Amino acid sequence: YDELQNRDISGLGRQNSMEHKEPASGPYHPGEGASGPYHPGEGAGDPQSKAVLRQQTGYPPGTQDGFDSKNHLEIGSRVEVCTPDGVNYGTIRWIGTFPDVKQKIAGVELDDQIEGAGDGSWNGVEYFYCPKGHAMFVALDKLRPDERFSQKVHGDNPVDKAVGNKQRVVQSAPAPDAEKKVNKFIGTLKGIQGNQNSCYLDATLFGMFALNNYFDQMLLEEVQDEYGREVQDIISTKIIYPLRQNTVVSYDPVMELRRALDKLGKVKGITHAEQDPEEFLNLLFKHALRIKPFLRLHRRSGEDTEFFLQLFVEPSEKKIWTVKEMLTQSLKGQGISFIKPPIKLIIQLPRYGKDFKVFERIFPEIDLDISELCRGYAPLVPDDATCVICGEHSPNHSCSDCGSRDNPVFKQQEVMYFCEDCSKRVHHHEKRFNHRVKPLVYTPADNPVCKMQLMSVICIEKSHYVCFTRFEKRWFFFDSMADRTDTEFNIPEVTECPEIGRALDNIDETRKKDPSTLHPLVRRLVKDASICVYVDPEGDMFGEEDDSTAPAPGRGFDPDEFGRTMSI
Repeated sequence: YDELQNRDISGLGRQNSMEHKEPASGPYHPGEGASGPYHPGEGAGDPQSKAVLRQQTGYPPGTQDGFDSKNHLEIGSRVEVCTPDGVNYGTIRWIGTFPDVKQKIAGVELDDQIEGAGDGSWNGVEYFYCPKGHAMFVALDKLRPDERFSQKVHGDNPVDKAVGNKQRVVQSAPAPDAEKKVNKFIGTLKGIQGNQNSCYLDATLFGMFALNNYFDQMLLEEVQDEYGREVQDIISTKIIYPLRQNTVVSYDPVMELRRALDKLGKVKGITHAEQDPEEFLNLLFKHALRIKPFLRLHRRSGEDTEFFLQLFVEPSEKKIWTVKEMLTQSLKGQGISFIKPPIKLIIQLPRYGKDFKVFERIFPEIDLDISELCRGYAPLVPDDATCVICGEHSPNHSCSDCGSRDNPVFKQQEVMYFCEDCSKRVHHHEKRFNHRVKPLVYTPADNPVCKMQLMSVICIEKSHYVCFTRFEKRWFFFDSMADRTDTEFNIPEVTECPEIGRALDNIDETRKKDPSTLHPLVRRLVKDASICVYVDPEGDMFGEEDDSTAPAPGRGFDPDEFGRTMSI
C-alpha cells in the first residue's frame, strides 16, 4: 500500500497527453515488496494502436491459460480485491505474466470505479477491456474468491429444514395453475438457493420453469446422448419438479447439474466460475439436450435456425428504448425476418456493461406484436397515401428500395407508394427491376397477426443475476442470494411486485418519468434487463407439426418443430 499511495498514477497513459515513465521506485513486481494490488494506468498510445497490436499478435504477450488450484480461480471467477478504499469486488478478465515478472498476474474488472485504476491496458498493450477506472492487475495468488457468492458449508442448511421430510426427487410436477398455489412461492426460503456464482443459472431456471409450463417440452422429450439424459434428469426430477412441489430447492442439485454440464467439455469453469445465461442456454439447448431451435429465420444469405436472438442496435442519442423498437431496428437493419411466427422468443438485449451502458433504460412490452417482422407481412397504407408519380389516391404497391438516389422526382421517405401502372413503369427500368415491391394492405385482417407475451426478464447488476417472472397478470421478483445466515448459507427469496405490471401496462407514461421516482424494482428491471423471454400463449407447447417444407437447418440444427402453422 505504501508503494501504491506514494505514486501519482492518475495521469499515466492519457491519450496524446504524456509519455509513460516508470515510477522512481522502479517497475512493479508482484510479490516483491508491497502485497497490495497495483493499478496500471490506461496505457500509452491511442485505441487504434491497441487494436493494431491485438490484430498482429492475437493475444497480448504473456497471456496464459491460468488457473489457481488453491482457490479455484480462473478467467470469469468472482474475486475480492483489497484496495486503499477497502475491499472491492470484481471479475477476473485476464491471466498471464508481464515482462520480467515470474508470478502469474490477474487482470480484474472491478464492479465499482476507483481513482487511478485503468481500462485493462498497460504500456500500450490491451490485456483486456473495461471502462476506465475499473481495471486492476493483481498477483493471482493474492486474490481470494468473492465470499458473497461462495458457500461455506457448515452448520445446518435452512433450506433443508424448510423442505423437511418432503421428497427431494420428484418424477413429475406441473407448474402452479391457481392463485392459491402461486401464493406458496412468496417469501424467504423460496426458489433456488444460490451457491458459488450460480446466480446466472438460478435466475434462468426459475424464470423459465418455476411458474410456467412453456418450456416443459425439453424436460419430456427423449434424449439420445448419455450426458444429455443425465442433465435432463437432474433439471427435471431434482430441481424443477421439487421446486414446484416444495417451493424451494437447495444448492446441492444445482451443483450436481453444473458438474454434469462440465462433462460436456464445452464451457470451462462452469462448476465454480461466473457465466452468462446465454452461455448456459446454448450449452443446455445445443449440446446437452440437443433440442430443435425455436426460431426459423430468413436472412439475406438464406434461411437459418436459432435458439435466441441477440439484438444489435447502433448507439445513438436515444437512451430510452422499448424492446419492440430495438427488435425492429435490429432485425430490419440485418435483413432478418421470421419465416413463421415463433412460439418461444428469447431476446438478448444490448447493454455493453456496467457504467458504460449505451442505453439507460429498456422497457419490455408485456404484449409484443412481431407481425411486421414475419415474412409475408405488408405495412398498412396510411390514409393520406398517394402514388408518388401520378398522385392517385388509391395506390396498391409499395417499395422501400426506391429513393432519391434513383430519381430526383422521388422524395426522401422510407416507403414509396405506386398505383399499378406507375409501379410497372418504374420497376421495369434495369436499375429497379430487382426492387422489393409489395402489394399494399388496407385492413389489418389481411395481415398475419403474431403477438407474444412477456414471461420473464433476467437482469444483471454487478455480475449478479436476478429474475422477474409472471403468473398470469401477477409479477414476482426472485433472488437466489437475497440474504445470508450466520452460518453463511445463502437465502433465496421470492417477492411479489405488482408495480412491475402497472409500469409495463403503461410504458408510454412510465418512460417519461424521472427514474428516481420509479419503484426500486421497476427501476432495476428497466435499467438492468439482459434477457427477455416471450411466449405465444395460444401456441401448442407440446404438439408437433408436419414440417416437411422446412429448409435444411443451419449450424447443424434440425428444423424448428415448435412454430405454429400460419398462412402468411
